[in-house]
Amino acid sequence: MKIGILTFHCAYNFGALLQAYALQTQLELWNHNASILNYRPDYLSQDEPQMRLLSFIKHPFKYSFIRKHHNSRVQHYRLFKDFENSYFNLDAINSINKEYDLLIIGSDQIWNQKYNGKERIWYGYTPDNIQAKRIITYAASAGDATANELGPDITNSTFNMFDCILVREQRLQQALSQIGIESALVLDPVLMASKKVWRDWLVPKQNKEKYIVVYQGRSDNRILEFARNMASKNGWKTITVDMYDNSYSTPYEHIDLSPEGFVKIIANAACVVTSSFHGTAIAIIANTPFYSICMDDGADGRVLELLTKLSLEDRFIRVTDDTCFMPIDYTPINHKLEVLRQQAQQKLSQNLY
Repeated sequence: MKIGILTFHCAYNFGALLQAYALQTQLELWNHNASILNYRPDYLSQDEPQMRLLSFIKHPFKYSFIRKHHNSRVQHYRLFKDFENSYFNLDAINSINKEYDLLIIGSDQIWNQKYNGKERIWYGYTPDNIQAKRIITYAASAGDATANELGPDITNSTFNMFDCILVREQRLQQALSQIGIESALVLDPVLMASKKVWRDWLVPKQNKEKYIVVYQGRSDNRILEFARNMASKNGWKTITVDMYDNSYSTPYEHIDLSPEGFVKIIANAACVVTSSFHGTAIAIIANTPFYSICMDDGADGRVLELLTKLSLEDRFIRVTDDTCFMPIDYTPINHKLEVLRQQAQQKLSQNLY
């Protein structure tokens, strides 16, 4: 079966590329011919970062930091570009007609009005040269949007192109229900994908220097301080892997990683501290202890929903909490996740035809 995937594959953050990789690879494990439409709108795609002389003129005493940050951003871009070229089966969107048995739109926040430019393509209205016998969504998300926040132009008729709608969050499911749209809940692709998808990257923990990985989905110095305090209490070092300015400050060690390197470093960590949905998800897949930080900024819902499903609510904390590190018994967690994984795979496989 020839399947096209339309998603945020060119937004160079770990979660965007890993969810695209997971969906494509799982479909390939089911012996389908899966490829990703190489749709690169300006608000998602990135060019290689260029050094700006004006930055040095405005901040002459920050030369070393600006240079270090720029070099890191370039390395980040190249690692992600290499990953895209190595792991994605990309189909160009051009004047040549493309015909698919099925087009899957999603996952990631394809209906988040902040990111998607309100483009109709994310609702199945593809260019004339892109033809599909059926169109569905998988794990579509609108962030933490309510029905009112989906946008004033989003009505029942917006979703006419879809044969089936599978969404990631209960809040979105409820919002769609309010405008008369039926949908079903499924896991994010990184959690839905079989263990085989991640097997080569989930390296066993080594008896080397232990560390905490900090991955900020939203930047806050208190997250770094929380991680450093926990690391200090346990004699661990603190490694940052995101691109926010504060991640380059001392005494933290910043490492530039590819998406597969991100999975590997989490798999080998003593603990993960994150304000990211996908940072949390990868820690769970790797069976690494973690703490998900509550930011109270209106974007915590999707993480809390996932943790509630897995009875991991105690790992959802505020940076002001007096928290001592505690390991996680992943045996019951893995069982619950496998049940949810099988349900999600079944819903997807049932709607491929």
